[in-house]
Amino acid sequence: MTITNEQILALISTLVPVIVSLAAYLYSILVSKLPVQKQALLQQIATQSVHMAEQVVGPGNGMQKRTMAEDAINASMKSLGLNVAPALVNSAIESIVFALNRQAPHLVIEPVDTSEVRG
Repeated sequence: MTITNEQILALISTLVPVIVSLAAYLYSILVSKLPVQKQALLQQIATQSVHMAEQVVGPGNGMQKRTMAEDAINASMKSLGLNVAPALVNSAIESIVFALNRQAPHLVIEPVDTSEVRG
């Protein structure tokens, strides 16, 4: 029995939403175990880090953006003297990316050429 590329793509497109939903659920469970101040701080830092990675890297390159966001979150939390489990950081990133994709799944922002604009 041979699996075709179409079957692999169908399987991946079926599993990705389930995995992302599970990550968001896991995030909510793990966050509920943190003190309230730490929850809010992690959420804020993770949101800023995901947005920063999206702006710096641009469309595509998901693994590069994930690594950049993880590093920024871990560095920020460490600078504040707070340790957060890697699973919680990953879940926070997945939750934010999921929310961003639901807000504007087809939004593509193109840079504007301002070289000919006279000021």
